[in-house]
Amino acid sequence: MDHPERNHGTCKQFGIPVYATASSAIYEIPTVNTDIEAAAWAIYDATRTTPHDSSNITKNTTTSGTFNIHVQLCIPNPSGTGNTLQIATHGAHFDSRYWDSAYQPENHSYVDAALAAGYSILTYDRLGTGQSDILDAYTVVQAPLELEIMRQLTLMARNGTLYSLASTSGPAHLPFQALSKPSKIVHVGHSFGSFLTSAFITNYGTLTDGAIITGYLLTKYLASAGSTSWAVEYPGSSCPPFDRPSGYVVCKKVGIQNLFFGGNTSTAYTPALLDYGNSIKQPAPIGEIASAFWLLGNYGPSFTGPVQYFLSEFDFYVCRGDCKGLADVTQLAQTFPNASAIEVAIQPNTGHALSLHNNASAGFEGWANPAGDEFFRLQRQTADQARENTETAGAFYRMMRNIAQDLHWANGVFDVLTSSAEKPTILDLCMAPGGFLETAMRHDSRSRATAFSLATAQGGHEIFLSQNPKVKVKLMDITMLAADMGVTSIPDTHPDRANFLPRELPPGELVDLVICDGQVLRTHARAEYREGREATRLMLTQLALGLEHLTPGGAMVGLLHKFEAWNTVCLLGKFDQFASIKLFKHAKCHAKRSSLYMIATQVDTRCQQADFKEAIRASEADVQSILTEFGARLTEIGRPIFDIQAKALEKASFNRR
Repeated sequence: MDHPERNHGTCKQFGIPVYATASSAIYEIPTVNTDIEAAAWAIYDATRTTPHDSSNITKNTTTSGTFNIHVQLCIPNPSGTGNTLQIATHGAHFDSRYWDSAYQPENHSYVDAALAAGYSILTYDRLGTGQSDILDAYTVVQAPLELEIMRQLTLMARNGTLYSLASTSGPAHLPFQALSKPSKIVHVGHSFGSFLTSAFITNYGTLTDGAIITGYLLTKYLASAGSTSWAVEYPGSSCPPFDRPSGYVVCKKVGIQNLFFGGNTSTAYTPALLDYGNSIKQPAPIGEIASAFWLLGNYGPSFTGPVQYFLSEFDFYVCRGDCKGLADVTQLAQTFPNASAIEVAIQPNTGHALSLHNNASAGFEGWANPAGDEFFRLQRQTADQARENTETAGAFYRMMRNIAQDLHWANGVFDVLTSSAEKPTILDLCMAPGGFLETAMRHDSRSRATAFSLATAQGGHEIFLSQNPKVKVKLMDITMLAADMGVTSIPDTHPDRANFLPRELPPGELVDLVICDGQVLRTHARAEYREGREATRLMLTQLALGLEHLTPGGAMVGLLHKFEAWNTVCLLGKFDQFASIKLFKHAKCHAKRSSLYMIATQVDTRCQQADFKEAIRASEADVQSILTEFGARLTEIGRPIFDIQAKALEKASFNRR
């Protein structure tokens, strides 16, 4: 049913003709035309020797056509942000109503929650469900075709066709007239819809700006309960009956409970929620299930956005009833090596159909906080404008001086300069605007420094440090210092071959203090291949060069982000093996941000563990060994950092109710 007017926006339902071509196959699976055959199919599908891969294919085919897909597009009220579109894909056994509960929508409609948060949202009935085309369950409605339909819908959203169709389809709605195409698209999935969403961002990473994966995690427990737990029957003889051709199955009410509901039966959900879930169920085509393996185990280096895995605590289908401790962030990072962030969250006391549980609305709040998004967007914008606005750049310079001074007061790191018998030396690998280096040099007037900085013509910050004969400034992109990094042979086909630089730091030249506080600038024009990995390239280049030229017993200051991120944990664990490390978060300038500093003193650069050039080429550390050897120390040094950020975020304007 179409509910156009909402408290926080307006919705419109219409059909979209989607042309799609995809690989398909004929699978060796039973036919289903009766309740007995439906139960027999479930036993066949759950049998341990039944193949769920390409070995079950008897013939490869191709499916092409124009398919009618029923969609609902909702846009927030004008006061909302509205320029980000979420595309939400439902799972098996439901249609798009899963996202838009008519029962107590204030608590169970994710569509309403998205609108309240200021996002536009597109939900749609997948092929074979709801008001979309109901087609052959064996040979047409298969996973690759559904993935291609998702791609086509995304392309329509990106090029403006989707909004154009919304404005011209059916009754005229003023809010849908002259919509501008979305600036960002985030994909949201549930269950089989998350199978599709995960496959989409791995295969078409450049078409999405982020993803939320719910009701899905690829582990040995996924679907391990087997399809017999679904308690399926033939749709034509169910109550109520569904008009479906051969090859569709539908859950009985007990199957809906087994598959989708979980947690404490007194507090997790109500009988009314179970009844509602049963009332919106949909038959599922068995060809879709036979072809699901095509969506699993893909590798997604082109995906550079954030991804959140949002799990229900007591998800029987995904985790065999207990999702705590199952997520392997290292494995997820290997799947999405260039993701800007990977997060796993668990919603307490919920089952597979999270939106149909009492704790659903709390989960919805965790998926989107546009006020927080806007706060950090403005911070990034301010940083970007620092190079173009003298007043802003000057403020940035003064901020860096203050951070450096407070960091020294807390940790005494610049004392390494005064303890040097010779003229102390500093290597600053990303110097501009210069406030940090200036503060360090003031600590000992004998100091000499070599400072690298990206030229303003390349997008770098303006240098405010006064000209000083004691400071040798080198304007260049340090990630291009191939010779300094020990690289002597560069392939002719490398896109940056002409940009790599000869050696700049003489071998054996050592310094007392290394400053590594550079970060990737969005204003820096660079080759496309670097985009997904530039932050890692820059950080490791600074650390590798810094350690190579640091005097044994010297000190290093490094800017890090996201203390809890796995690469940060690994880096800290490695440094702890050859240096005395402390952490510092500025209680004013960085309180709400993820930024923090590592202060490493008494660095034993002769230790084999300090060879970061080799570390760059090494495989990732084992999770268990890191936690065993470094876990207690990590907790000790990290607790004050989290305390500062937690208190600041709690008081932040975007979190006030």
